[in-house]
Amino acid sequence: MAQQERIRYFGAALLAVVLIVGGGWWLWRGGHHARLPAELAPNIPDDIALRLDHVTFRGLSGGKIVWEVVADHFDLTKDQLKFNVNGLKRVALLNEGRQELMVSADSLERDMSNGNISVQGHVLMTGTDLVFRTPGLAWDDQRQVLNIPHALAAQLGDISIVAKDGATYDVAHGYLRCPGPIVIGTRGNVLRAGAALFSAHGQQFTLFTPVSADLLIADTGSAGYVLPQIPEIPMQIIERYRTYCRRLGQP
Repeated sequence: MAQQERIRYFGAALLAVVLIVGGGWWLWRGGHHARLPAELAPNIPDDIALRLDHVTFRGLSGGKIVWEVVADHFDLTKDQLKFNVNGLKRVALLNEGRQELMVSADSLERDMSNGNISVQGHVLMTGTDLVFRTPGLAWDDQRQVLNIPHALAAQLGDISIVAKDGATYDVAHGYLRCPGPIVIGTRGNVLRAGAALFSAHGQQFTLFTPVSADLLIADTGSAGYVLPQIPEIPMQIIERYRTYCRRLGQP
């Protein structure tokens, strides 16, 4: 898979997880409005109308499970404007019973009034040729933008990305922006840049200055030709250089 395709899959995967989690809670909310008696859960905060412990939600399509959410507990506020999920063990996308993408985090919160979602604490996403880690992220539902304000570390196949100042994925325009220093590594080659812009639609990326690269050079070319050897410096040139250095008082 090409680097640009991995970047596009990475952004699409993030969006898919956010939308599936949010949509799942909306479906659940439609059939649950009852409040738990206070005596059954004396430690519930005053603004919480409903708490479910050790929950598992599943989404079905054609009689098959296509996504699954497992968490320690789920809270719904009395005004029904927010729900909170703590101890998010797993948000999984399934295909024919096989897990294709998984997300875990400490907590998830959705604002019902605007659809925004915040995922915080040890966010980990894993999938086919994909590993993604960050302390937290937020989904802006109106702008259709995924904001990753913290440091981001990702592995996309044989390509690694470390973005010190996080990233922003603009779904509408298909851009992944890394506004701060970024390091891209693949097969021993390393690219460093002051910022980066990845285009999912055009399969292109732009690195912004300062840009540097550490590249591995093989002994032979791809066609099997031996690379030319650097010739030795003639002795008379070496002696002239030594004489010049002595005149300057250098050893």
